[in-house]
Amino acid sequence: MDGENDDLRQRLFWVAYNMDRSLSATLKLPISFPEESISTKPDQRIWETASVGYSNDITVYRSIETEVHRVLHLKEDTPKSRQNISATWAPDMTAWVININSNLEEWYIATSHQEMPDVASLSRRVIYNHLKAKIYRPTPRLPLRTAVELQLCFESCQNVIESANVLLSLLPGAFINLWNILHITFESAIVLLYICWQYRSQSLMRSAASSALFSEIPKCLGMIDEIGRWWGRANLCTNCLRPILKQVKRPYSDSYLESSDDFSISDAATTENLENLMFADRIPCPFSSDPIFSEIDSTFFDDAMYNLYTEDLEWGIY
Repeated sequence: MDGENDDLRQRLFWVAYNMDRSLSATLKLPISFPEESISTKPDQRIWETASVGYSNDITVYRSIETEVHRVLHLKEDTPKSRQNISATWAPDMTAWVININSNLEEWYIATSHQEMPDVASLSRRVIYNHLKAKIYRPTPRLPLRTAVELQLCFESCQNVIESANVLLSLLPGAFINLWNILHITFESAIVLLYICWQYRSQSLMRSAASSALFSEIPKCLGMIDEIGRWWGRANLCTNCLRPILKQVKRPYSDSYLESSDDFSISDAATTENLENLMFADRIPCPFSSDPIFSEIDSTFFDDAMYNLYTEDLEWGIY
């Protein structure tokens, strides 16, 4: 096979890899093929002759994201576990968390020196904080996290919302994958709500949680509503979260603290609702068969989304 065709095959593979990994991690689905089956490494050279700009940076990011997804959500073995044949050997999850976060930090530092347009730089900041939140959030593999881990997750979700808000303000002059950013902001809101609910009885964190409930999360829902201008189905996400936001806010009100009423039943219902969202086999999405989104039709995008973009676009890295 000549060099040009070989480069084309490699480009097709890594594009398919990135699409598969992104969809799997976003929708909490199994990956199509394991990392261990890949016999080649991404080579930046293959993109030098391509007609579209691309970089191996996003492939490195997807490989880190995939390991987080496999270990924490799919509850697969850690890489060391896969290599260890002893049936009695148990993975050190604390060491794994430290190592995978270190890999993410190295990726972020390595890409930070590059000159990027605003859209790409903001996109990188969004996905970095989103993955950091995934590392430290409660998951099926690690449902109970330390106070430090929860705070790191909490702050990362806040950073996601802040950066995503600026990113969306660049529309319509930039190409932004609204499907992806919708899921990122939706998941960040769910995680923030869950942590705020945990913080309701912790005096040291109540102030930060209250700020998130009355500022960042409403801002996040406003962003999803804005996406809904271009993709109407996005509004179903806010319809799902606004009632839960109201429930989570209740313990932060003076009337709740001063009341002698028994809220144990309603609090238990709120806990159940949040846990159903946090630990679902896959994140609810506005084109799935989840009952909460049962009112949708079969149209994937509104016509307005196709009319959103101009020919002169500044591309992000989603």
